[in-house]
Amino acid sequence: MSDEEIAKYEGILIVRFPHDFKVLLRAMNGTDIPTLNIYGYCGEAPRQSIGVYSYPRDLEIVRKRITEVGEYRTALVATLAEQGFDLPAEAKLIPLYAHRYVVSTSDLVSSVVLSIADGEDAIVYGNSLREYLQREFLIRAAPNKFQSDIF
Repeated sequence: MSDEEIAKYEGILIVRFPHDFKVLLRAMNGTDIPTLNIYGYCGEAPRQSIGVYSYPRDLEIVRKRITEVGEYRTALVATLAEQGFDLPAEAKLIPLYAHRYVVSTSDLVSSVVLSIADGEDAIVYGNSLREYLQREFLIRAAPNKFQSDIF
C-alpha cells in the first residue's frame, strides 16, 4: 500500500498504526490465497477462510471484529492483567488475521499482537509484530531454518 492508502485506512478506522504495521502494509496488503482451518478436535468440518486481512477488500470484516472485541473490553483488560500485560484504556485493537490483533497505543514503536478468542479469552501472542509473524507464518512453514536465515 502507498502511504496515502495507509493514511486513509487509519482515518477510516480512527487509529494510528504502529510503525511495524505500516511497514507490513507497504510490503503486503493482506493475502489473496484462502487459508484452511481444520477443527477436527471439535468435530467441525475443515473450511476455508480469508488469510491476512486486506484493505479495502476486508474492511467490513475488520470493522465487525473491532466492534466484537470492543464489547468484551473490560473482560479482556482483566484477563490480560492476570497474565501481566497492561492493555491501556486508549489502546486500539487492529484485526490482522483471524483472531489476531495488533495493539496500537501512543507508543507507535510498540506492536504487540494479541490472540483473542471467544471475547475474553486472550493472550499476548507476540511481543512485536515481527515476533508474531515469525511464530505464525515462518516457524510453522520452515521450522528447521535459523531465524537469521529468514530475516
